[in-house]
Amino acid sequence: MTVTLYKNTSDARCISKNLSEGIEITCREFDNGSIMNPRLIVEYNSEYANKNYCFISDFGRYYYINNIEITNGKRCIINCSVDVLMTYAGSIRNVNATIVRRQGSGTTTIPDSSITLKTAPNVQDYIFTGNSDVFTSGAYILNVFGGGA
Repeated sequence: MTVTLYKNTSDARCISKNLSEGIEITCREFDNGSIMNPRLIVEYNSEYANKNYCFISDFGRYYYINNIEITNGKRCIINCSVDVLMTYAGSIRNVNATIVRRQGSGTTTIPDSSITLKTAPNVQDYIFTGNSDVFTSGAYILNVFGGGA
């Protein structure tokens, strides 16, 4: 099977990963493992030591490299686990969804009744320079501006 090894510098929570230094190798499965956590056996090469990500074309999936075990006969076993986000990135981007919760308070365009909002009034006094009869007639001027839900 053909496997491309990469160096991944992206956070695991990112859908698309920043991959570099790709090298293509030919290897086989070490045992009849799973498609989710394959174990690959390959002839050892010191270039593999700085690789932490791979794409297995036979499975059509991207994987994190969790460990590289050096065995006898100048071989190594590469232990992998599937990266669901990168594998299904195209499908994830094409999903139409209704968002009912938002993480944190960074955006106010998505209402979330589970987040407690705190109001902080901003009261400022200004000197009125207009008609002085306003103050003797019992009338008051209240001006409110700003956003709100």
